[in-house]
Amino acid sequence: MIADMSAVQAPQPIDPRALRRALGKFVTGVTVLTAVDRSGRRRGLTANSFTSVSLDPPLILVCIDRRTASYDVFVKTDEFAVNILAEDQIDLANRFASSGPDKFADVRIDPARPGPPILDSCPAWLSCRTVSREAVGDHMIVVGRVVEFSTTVRQPLAFCQGGYVSLAPDSIEAIGGSSERVVVSWLVECDGRIVLGKTDDGYDLPTAPWRRNRLDDEGLATAFRTLLGIDGDVQSLFSVFDDHERGVLTLVYRALGDGPPAPGPGLCMFDIDAIPWPDIHRPHLAETLGRYLSERATSHFGIYAGSLERGHVARVLPTANETPVQGGSS
Repeated sequence: MIADMSAVQAPQPIDPRALRRALGKFVTGVTVLTAVDRSGRRRGLTANSFTSVSLDPPLILVCIDRRTASYDVFVKTDEFAVNILAEDQIDLANRFASSGPDKFADVRIDPARPGPPILDSCPAWLSCRTVSREAVGDHMIVVGRVVEFSTTVRQPLAFCQGGYVSLAPDSIEAIGGSSERVVVSWLVECDGRIVLGKTDDGYDLPTAPWRRNRLDDEGLATAFRTLLGIDGDVQSLFSVFDDHERGVLTLVYRALGDGPPAPGPGLCMFDIDAIPWPDIHRPHLAETLGRYLSERATSHFGIYAGSLERGHVARVLPTANETPVQGGSS
């Protein structure tokens, strides 16, 4: 029987702004693509649409927006470079994302190296020869073969949800972002008991806004002491929750307290087998606590990253792999 095709509904139109928000959930690196036009002028643009295609042969691809001023150069050039930016090179990212008359003014490059400009102090760069081009939608896909590359130990810059993000293990933070959008929560164990905060809606982890102190050992120790009134051993990052609806990024650290927290509003301690699960109403919190207790039994802890509903756990030990989860459960 042939289906009645007239009954098939046309696909609903896509809201570009909503699609941009959805795509913004994917954390990317930040690159500056560089080339030399036929007049010998250096050209460059910022791009985060970059990915590896193949190791054998060594191929990468970049996507060039048709609206960019350098579009005509990159759809004609036979060679280009991909400069992967460091976390302290936001100024370069902004510069090459603009339409200034001379983006390379005062930018340090290696003048002795022929071909596409290589920016100084990048964590990595790749010099490529163009293999193919294909116009798709409002972009041009350019595939390049890597002919030369270099890497350093510098920390790369990341981009997520319209903002730059540091990925340094001791400094996971939104660079230049509002401190009101970042909070730090603590999964604290004291003498085998879990510390929870009493709220109007049940129990939650002890939480405080990020006060723009760096999230290194000293900064975390100070934040822990300020909130709980005791010293403690901050173990590691445990979860990163992106609450898109409220525009809040929550960083959860696990720690061992040196003793019971100082008397304060709402701080309570519970034995492991007496955690008030019915009064923990936020599903992602209950699943976070459940994952902690599970991983605590083996001392093999991971780091969850994702939304309140979905994400993945990156295992810290080299013998483990990333595990897909729902809402932070393992």
